[in-house]
Amino acid sequence: MVHGADEELWKLEAMNYHKNKLKVWSCFTVGSKLNNSVEKDVLLKSIHKLYCHRMKLRLNIFPNSKGKLITREINCWRDDFVEFYQFDESVFELSDFINNQHRQIFPFGVQNPLWKLIVINQRWLLFVVDHTLYDGTTVTLMNEELLYILNDQEITPEVNPDIKQFNALIRPGCLHLLSKVLETFSPDWIQPFVRYLVKPKTKYEGSKKGWVLNNGKTLTHQTYKYIISLDSKQFLKLKSILKTRNVQFTSFWVYLNILALSQLKNENIDISVPFNLRSLLLDEFQSYYGLLISHMQMNCKTQSNLKTIDWRYVKYINSLFTKPKLIKSAGIIGMLKYVCSKDLVLSCIPQPRKGVLEVSNLGLRIPKVTAVNPKFLIEEFIFSQPNDITGYYISNSIISTKNKTNITLDGVPEFGPYFKDFVQILESLLHNALDGLYD
Repeated sequence: MVHGADEELWKLEAMNYHKNKLKVWSCFTVGSKLNNSVEKDVLLKSIHKLYCHRMKLRLNIFPNSKGKLITREINCWRDDFVEFYQFDESVFELSDFINNQHRQIFPFGVQNPLWKLIVINQRWLLFVVDHTLYDGTTVTLMNEELLYILNDQEITPEVNPDIKQFNALIRPGCLHLLSKVLETFSPDWIQPFVRYLVKPKTKYEGSKKGWVLNNGKTLTHQTYKYIISLDSKQFLKLKSILKTRNVQFTSFWVYLNILALSQLKNENIDISVPFNLRSLLLDEFQSYYGLLISHMQMNCKTQSNLKTIDWRYVKYINSLFTKPKLIKSAGIIGMLKYVCSKDLVLSCIPQPRKGVLEVSNLGLRIPKVTAVNPKFLIEEFIFSQPNDITGYYISNSIISTKNKTNITLDGVPEFGPYFKDFVQILESLLHNALDGLYD
């Protein structure tokens, strides 16, 4: 993991670099909506201050003569790193605007950063970002620290935490590494037996590959996009229901997705839930800019009954996110040490997608504003991802404030025939839960 300039990319960063170069994906965005309008000059001054205080915002990547991928500090600031737009709010669609931004692919080896800030109607601040050096939590921190500067609040000094703990965390266990090698390279007919040996099954867990759409990949970074929003009252009601069942929101939301997808196709569902590795590291990592993510993988059986919630199924999903299991899953990215990043990306391009569903939750964000009467507060966040042609058919990108939870649903082009029905079923299930039908 790179800290600053003149460092070689580590394996996950290198893989994301090649995904960008090969146009496998583009950029993602995390944005925030302010409670008040901000003047252009004030914002430019504030983002420039953040740029000066955070080395990671001043980096691009340059291959050297030996083919190694090296970070370099860019040597200039330009106001065109920020774009300003003004729209008629009565007709403006945020989801359409964000979808168009996913066309952006940031070039490497140039004197430009790997991000840009887009300001809409002086209130929406959208960071559009390349995924090579930054994860979703990083870009959320960028939004929050920009808020602090706008309120004349000092941000914390930059720290470079000891990388040894991170390296130890992502080192895969021998059995986990062996199981992944067997799953990856053994013939299809023997894989159920291999999975049975290395991972005992529950009745909710599948042993066969999840459903695959054979209508071809569309090489675009745009998706079918739909935003579900919950106000604070709705979210608190849902959290209260889940608290009585002793399950987390993410686990319940994964289950609702399984339920919705089960109505469309009666096949196993391969699922990925990215998680923030900072939660398993020391405090010095908590506000660190970087690429600190892994993911929990699961293969789940369908669940066709829409009239009730199988809370045992939800608790099974919830049980996958205990600390020991997260630590084990952190080793997935450590396995990249044993492969060529570029070859891995190239091998995935012609293959079917990784799976059906990804649920990525950046959590409840409560910025630490210290001013007694701050001029600016964040009312809501938005989180959105592009079509990754080696990724998943459906992605859920979730982020919350005390006021609002936004869930961005993305369906890749070949999922188009299913997307409208999927959204309708998922929203119906959510409303049933809010109406107390599943208490």
